[in-house]
Amino acid sequence: REQAALMEHRQQWLHRFDLPATSRLVGIGAALAELYQLLAVAQSPWIVAIEGIGGIGKTTLAGELFRQLIDYSEYKAFAWVSARQYVFNLGGGITPIPRASLSADGLVDALLHQLEGETERFVALSAVQKQSILQQRFKREPHLVVIDNLETVEDIAELLPLLERWSNPTRFLLTSRVRYELDSGIRHYSVPQLSEKDAILLVRGEAQAHQSTAIAEASDEELRSIYAVVGGNPLALRLVVGWSRAQGLCFVLEDL
Repeated sequence: REQAALMEHRQQWLHRFDLPATSRLVGIGAALAELYQLLAVAQSPWIVAIEGIGGIGKTTLAGELFRQLIDYSEYKAFAWVSARQYVFNLGGGITPIPRASLSADGLVDALLHQLEGETERFVALSAVQKQSILQQRFKREPHLVVIDNLETVEDIAELLPLLERWSNPTRFLLTSRVRYELDSGIRHYSVPQLSEKDAILLVRGEAQAHQSTAIAEASDEELRSIYAVVGGNPLALRLVVGWSRAQGLCFVLEDL
């Protein structure tokens, strides 16, 4: 019964959020272990930032941490707000998401909606009143709040002081291409690129999943040519596999 209750609790939270896919996770074990040790304790740092260039795997890493920490009993509630503007598609392209940029006020509204539900009483409230409701909630019991693609929030200078006031015992996990500093401190984690071995594993797995036979059956030596050109950025590696289906690997690598 305890196991069934735990699973039901987990599924209830996971169904609320549009988390990144978990398939073909490669080379993130060490990063997961290090960050989990930071996030699964009731002490500082209260704000942790996963940082790195586009496509390096920040959102994927945050999503897997989120899934694991749902089972951590100290967190009483969870929220995930994404400000991403693009999504990777399986054809080897990057597609813009047709929605307005996220503002600090928009993030406050999204958090209220996730944590409090559809409540008409929020409609007539001022921005300050809404912030106060969230602050009382965050200070009363620990939450885990993920803000994905922080650098695309329009008025970031307004948002960062809010996160400082809201933190402890609530913890904020941020993903960002840009490094930000706060007076109360942020623990920064820079996502490394994949090693050559992990990059080849990822490329082979992507090729098998999308029936790119030539790449899936290539030798490790042949696949090292991809790593030599694009390095260990997971998104870049996936894009190469996608483009190669139509254009051929040699042409793609030559163009790059």
